Amino acid sequence: MSDDFRQRWGLPEEDFDKRFQKAIYRILVVTGNRIKVYSSELKELAFIVGVPVSAYGGAYGETFNAEKYFLEAKQPCELAEKIENLLKSHILTDLQKEKICRIVNNESIGIRISKDKKGNYITYPQGEPMLDEKVVERTLLSLDGESAKEYEKALKSYTSGKWDESSNDTRRALEEYLRQYLNNKAGLEANSKTIGKFLKESDVAEHFRNSIINHIKTLENHYNSGSKHNSKTQGAAEAEYLIYSVGVIVNTLGQLKISDKGAL
Repeated sequence: MSDDFRQRWGLPEEDFDKRFQKAIYRILVVTGNRIKVYSSELKELAFIVGVPVSAYGGAYGETFNAEKYFLEAKQPCELAEKIENLLKSHILTDLQKEKICRIVNNESIGIRISKDKKGNYITYPQGEPMLDEKVVERTLLSLDGESAKEYEKALKSYTSGKWDESSNDTRRALEEYLRQYLNNKAGLEANSKTIGKFLKESDVAEHFRNSIINHIKTLENHYNSGSKHNSKTQGAAEAEYLIYSVGVIVNTLGQLKISDKGAL
């Protein structure tokens, strides 16, 4: 029963556990309960997951027990990890992988799937659909190297409820991105000043340039103030704010298409 149907009939929102189970069953419709595989594919997944080859294989290692694999997941982060690991392997076809992504992204189960700049599948906590699509996913496609690693770490820390770690990861992601963008090895504080001169030389309008600079400086002060007072990140709200804020800066600088003067 779709959310649209429930709304039209004035029914309450479906219980999360039911939505969660339905999502898994829909994934299994795509994969099948058991998949014929080569032993090399089963070994690859076992290595990725860190389990014995026999954990999800048949008696002779020629099938993958997708039903057992997915039904073990009881929480969004557990299912996200299983999906991401399976998408890294060669057990599924490209079409099956894309179908699973559509299923998960269309369900309200706290998980979102996207691709990074190298085409690797990445799972992260589901937020507002428009922000996820326009900010987080664009950011994943824009970053590479150390900045990509740090941003992905921020998303994973957020998923695990490690708010302080997520906050620190976003800081490092922004710092590494500006180093790449400006083609230098300076820290965030120095580059929050350098970026202004760079944008001016690139003929970015003054009002827009000042807005970008102020946004970066606001984040720099935010990080420095938190570190100076040894204050804890205020839960999911602050961690999410930083993930989106860094994403906005990355996407904005990327859309300006002036980074040929830098390293990107």
